[in-house]
Amino acid sequence: MSSFKDINIEELYDNKAVLMLFGALLNNPTTLLKHDRFKLEVSDFVARHHRIVFSAINNLVNSGVDRLDSIAIDSYLNKYPEQYEIFRSNRGLEALEFAKNSAGGDNFVYYYNRVKKFSLLRAYLKSGVDIRFIYDPDELNSDKKEKMQNGLDKMSINEIISLVDMKIVEVRQSFEMSADSYGQRAGQNIVGLIDDLLEKPAIGLPLNGNYINGIVRGARLKKLYMRSAPTGVGKTRFSAGDAINLAVDKIWDSKKNDWISNGISMPSLFITTELEIQEIQTLFLAFVSNVNEAHILDGEYDEGEKERVIEAAHIIKEAPIWIEHLSNHNIQQVDNMVTRHKLKHDVHYVFFDYVHTTLKILAEIASASRGVRLREDNVLLMFVSRLKKIANELGVFIYTATQVNGDWDKVDQATQNLLRGVFTPLNFLSAHQAGF
Repeated sequence: MSSFKDINIEELYDNKAVLMLFGALLNNPTTLLKHDRFKLEVSDFVARHHRIVFSAINNLVNSGVDRLDSIAIDSYLNKYPEQYEIFRSNRGLEALEFAKNSAGGDNFVYYYNRVKKFSLLRAYLKSGVDIRFIYDPDELNSDKKEKMQNGLDKMSINEIISLVDMKIVEVRQSFEMSADSYGQRAGQNIVGLIDDLLEKPAIGLPLNGNYINGIVRGARLKKLYMRSAPTGVGKTRFSAGDAINLAVDKIWDSKKNDWISNGISMPSLFITTELEIQEIQTLFLAFVSNVNEAHILDGEYDEGEKERVIEAAHIIKEAPIWIEHLSNHNIQQVDNMVTRHKLKHDVHYVFFDYVHTTLKILAEIASASRGVRLREDNVLLMFVSRLKKIANELGVFIYTATQVNGDWDKVDQATQNLLRGVFTPLNFLSAHQAGF
C-alpha cells in the first residue's frame, strides 16, 4: 500500500470545476471576484495555464474592466509571449468560449467550493497531513471512489477542517492522558512553598480597579478569570481596558493633564469573537487617550482630544499587543491561536471575549462525547475547563467573560444554570471560588 506522501499533488485537482469557474467569472467578473464571500488565489490553481488565465482575469478586473470574454483574455495575454504561448498551446481561447457559454450562474457556488476544497486538501498534503480518510485520488474501487466523491461534495470547507482538527485532537489526547493526573504527599515541599511565597508573593500584574485586584490578586500566570454579566453592561470594554493597560507603557492622566508612565509593557493578546478588529482598536484608543469613544467614532473632538488620540495611536503601534478575530471557532482553534502567539510573540496575557457556543464547538464536543447530548451549560463548562488547561500548560493568564440568561435578576444565588448559549458567566467571585 502506497504512502499518502506518494500522492501526486496534481491529482487533487478538478479541471472541469476550474473551467466552469472561469466561465462564471467571465460572465460576472466584478461581482464574484470582489465579493467578500468568495476569495480566490493563484495557489488555488495547479495547472500553469489555469494560473495564467486566473491572473489575467484578476488583473483585468482590478484595472477596472467589468465585462470579459475569451477575446479579452486572449488580447491581454498576447502582450506576454511566454504566457500567451502556454495559453495558446492549451487551446485556451476555445476552452474559455466553451466555459463562458456553459457555466450557469446557479452552479458557481458548487464549482467554487469544489476548487477550494481541493486547494485545502493540497495544503494539508503539503503540510504532511494524510487526507486519504477524506479523499484518496489513488482509490481504484469504483464504488468507494464514487462514495468519496459524494462525501466530498456534501462536506463544507469548515467541516473538512473540523475533521482534520479532530484527528489531531485525538492524537494529542492519546498522548496527554498521562499528563492529566499527578500527585504527592500533602506535606511534600510545603516548607519550601512558604519560603517561595515570601520571596515571590502570589500577586500578578494589576488589573483595572482595586476591588477586582483585591478579589483575584491581579493577573496571575496559569490562572483563568471570568466575568459574568448581562448583555450591554461593558464586559468587552472592561476586558479591552485591562488588555491594553498591560501592554502600553504610558497613558493619559486627566487629573495630571499629562501622559504618565504605565510602569509595564507586557506582550498581550485580545481575541474578539463578535466585534470587528477596528471596533476593538477604538476601545484601545479611548482607554489610552482617555477620550470618549463616541468622539473618536464621530470624528468630532473637544480641544486637545484629537492630538491625544493620535499620540495614543503611536503608543499602541509600539506596544506588544495583538488582536485576533475568531467567530465560528472550536476549542482546538483557540488552543492553536494562543499557542502560536505564545511561541511567536512571547504573549503571557490573553483576553478572550467571550465564551459562547458555536456550531464547531458543539460538533467538537459531540464527537468527543461520542454523540452523548449535553446541556449547553455543560458544554460551556467543558470549554472553560479547556481554557484553564491552556493557561496551565502554556503558563499564561487568561481573562474571559460569559453572559447570563434572562433569569439572572430573579435568583438569590448565581449558579451555572444561569449560563446561556451566547455564554453567560459565573461571576468573578464564583469563578474565583471554583478554583479557576
